[in-house]
Amino acid sequence: MPANADINVTNNEGFASGEGAAIGLDISTIPYKDNISVANVYKVNGEEKTKLTEGNDYTFESNTLHLKDTSNTGSGTYRLILKDTNMTTGYVSVAKDIEVGTKAKADTGNAEDHNIDTGNLVTKVGEEEVIEPAEEEGEEATDYKYKASVEVTFDRSTGAITKVVDNTVPENSSKKYWTKVKNAKYIDKFVGKTKDNINEEDVVSGATWSSKAVIKAIKKAISDNSVAVNPTENERRETGTSTSDAPQTLGSTVGTITGKAQVDQWGYKAQILVTYNTDTGEIISVKDNNTNSGVHKPYWNTAKAMFKSFVGKHGTKDEIENVDNISGATYSSRAIKDAMRDAFHIDDDSLTSEGHF
Repeated sequence: MPANADINVTNNEGFASGEGAAIGLDISTIPYKDNISVANVYKVNGEEKTKLTEGNDYTFESNTLHLKDTSNTGSGTYRLILKDTNMTTGYVSVAKDIEVGTKAKADTGNAEDHNIDTGNLVTKVGEEEVIEPAEEEGEEATDYKYKASVEVTFDRSTGAITKVVDNTVPENSSKKYWTKVKNAKYIDKFVGKTKDNINEEDVVSGATWSSKAVIKAIKKAISDNSVAVNPTENERRETGTSTSDAPQTLGSTVGTITGKAQVDQWGYKAQILVTYNTDTGEIISVKDNNTNSGVHKPYWNTAKAMFKSFVGKHGTKDEIENVDNISGATYSSRAIKDAMRDAFHIDDDSLTSEGHF
């Protein structure tokens, strides 16, 4: 098989309920393109795969894979395997994994013509850091150094999402992951869903943590405590904001950050995960983020008792420093404070009382 032999997708508008999906393919680089047929089609979910039945679940004609709307299909990853029908000895095939998102609904035009109550529509923004948690104890989480940012319009009466707009700006080093999310039209699949029926395991292959960040960002945007980009007068009265001072960027007030600091005396690194209010800097929770304290684990376990003392305080130098060290674990306690300062980007030389949030 030539090195450039591949199945290229030329059309993939996504999967629509009641319609299925039509995926156009370019097979011009395959040597046996004139004698090609489908060997198998699988719907893949992680390590599990479901074999589809030709005729019932799909058809293949004119270089187009037609997925029907059945209990075995839907948006997700499909593995298409094509074979040479002229082979009488041996077996020659080529495979392609194809991401099929949810087909975007057509522009509704005039809302009144489509019985849409525009008074029930609200638009909010959600953001989430793209971070891959550490797999093993002692390892550090992988920070891809960008946020998934989405603007979500939904019906306040039903909770159903009507539109999602991508506002994400990835770092150059992580752009390839976000490109996969965009090419799969991943954010379109959330149209018609509510926060209660979003499948958190349905992610884009090769961009798992970017996909999970999208899910969290969307859920933040439609959460009960998020602030509307277009708040109603009732919401302004409830939140105490005016038309001019209503937040226009971050839809959810909850964010997570990580921090770390060396326990020099014991030779291990304290690692923490902080959940906080991004508007006020108030700390909601502090948790251990896979710290590998080795033989000094008793000291670390003792020091972790101070985590709860940060709750309700703010991410500033003064409030962090005013938390008491834990008796019997002074060095580890000091490292936890340093990790808190690291999480909030507090530098002794540049900040005296205010953190960065």
